[in-house]
Amino acid sequence: MHVPQSVNYKQVNKMMIKEFSLVSDWISSSFPQLMELEQDQKDLLTRNFYLKFYVLECGFIACQKGHNRVFFLPNGNYINCQNLESYFTDPEERQSLSPEDAARMFGGSCSSHRRNVTSPMLNEKVDRFEFLALAVLVLFDTGLDGQSDNCMDMCLKIRRTVQREMLQYYSSQENDEFSIRMGNLLSILPNLQKSTDKMCMDIEMTHLFNCYSPGEAFLNKCMGKN
Repeated sequence: MHVPQSVNYKQVNKMMIKEFSLVSDWISSSFPQLMELEQDQKDLLTRNFYLKFYVLECGFIACQKGHNRVFFLPNGNYINCQNLESYFTDPEERQSLSPEDAARMFGGSCSSHRRNVTSPMLNEKVDRFEFLALAVLVLFDTGLDGQSDNCMDMCLKIRRTVQREMLQYYSSQENDEFSIRMGNLLSILPNLQKSTDKMCMDIEMTHLFNCYSPGEAFLNKCMGKN
C-alpha cells in the first residue's frame, strides 16, 4: 500500500515527465477523432492540455479527499503548500537561492491553484462526470496559436457535444438549478487558464535563473520549449 509523502521539485518533475506520456496515450486511445488531424495539431492540443489537466486532476483529487491543505499529485504523493521550503529542497546540489527565497519567489503557483481551481472545485463538489467533461473541454480548446481551421472546427463540434451531454446529465438528476451549476463549473475554465499561466511563468523563471529549473527534458516534452 502506497503511503503518501511530501515531495520536492525534482521528484515532481520526474513524475510529470512520466505522466505526460501516460496522458498522451490516454488521449490517443480515448479520442479517435484526433486521427483526423495532422501530427502537429495533435501535439498542439496535447501540450496545451497537459499542464491544465495536471492542475485540474489535482483539484479533483482534492474533491475526493475533501480538502486542499496540500496539493495532491496523481501518483498519490503531495506538495506541502504549508511548507514550500520542503518542495524547494535539493539534496543533490546546491542552488543559488535558498529554499526559503525560492519559496517566496517561485511559490505563487500553489496559492494560485488553491484560489482559482481547487477551492472552486471543492465548493462545487465536482463529481467524476463533471471532471471528465471539463477535461474534454480543456483538451479541445480553440483559438490557439498555430491551430488549423480543420482542428478548430473539430474542437468546436466536440465542445458543443460535451455541453449538450452535460445538460442531459443534469436533466437526468432532476436538478432544478442545473443552469447555475453548469455556469459555475464552466467558470472554472478561465480560472484554470490563469492558474496554469502562473505556473508556466514560475517554471520559466526558474529556467531563466537556472535555479530549481525542471530541466530541458521537462521543458521540451511538457511545454514544447524546443
